Amino acid sequence: MANRIDYAMSVTAIEDGTHATTYSSGHTSSNTSGVDDDFVNPEIGRSLGGGKADTAWTGTAPTMWDTGVCTCVTSDSGTTGALSSVEGLWIKHTGFDFDNSATGKIGSTVNTAKLIVSTGSTEICRISPGGCLFLEDPANATINFTDDGTPCAVEYAILK
Repeated sequence: MANRIDYAMSVTAIEDGTHATTYSSGHTSSNTSGVDDDFVNPEIGRSLGGGKADTAWTGTAPTMWDTGVCTCVTSDSGTTGALSSVEGLWIKHTGFDFDNSATGKIGSTVNTAKLIVSTGSTEICRISPGGCLFLEDPANATINFTDDGTPCAVEYAILK
């Protein structure tokens, strides 16, 4: 088998509200209304998702990783460096403060700031604690990290 990148994304828009349930005729339960519940957004009506299991990858070992452990960068002006001939870029807000003296540079203090991902002066997105982003075949650019609060530990993997 060839080296490859497998990835998948799933998003479900959940609403909190009330709804009415209407049972078909002959059902033993009566109709109800005003039931407080969480439910899939009725306009979308389903989970949204996609994925791919055959993105070509050269198999080059990602820098910053060693036997399953990432040496994080800080969201206080961290960067991926220039991306060139990259098949994939994965970025994660660890949910913890950056700590230069800790293993992997992940501190033990929970971090609630948003990770701001940008290239040049263009903001790409903001990632909440525990959230991540995967870009297949990202642009030949440098990705920069900042935050809207206390600097967090950022994991990333450049797959090329």
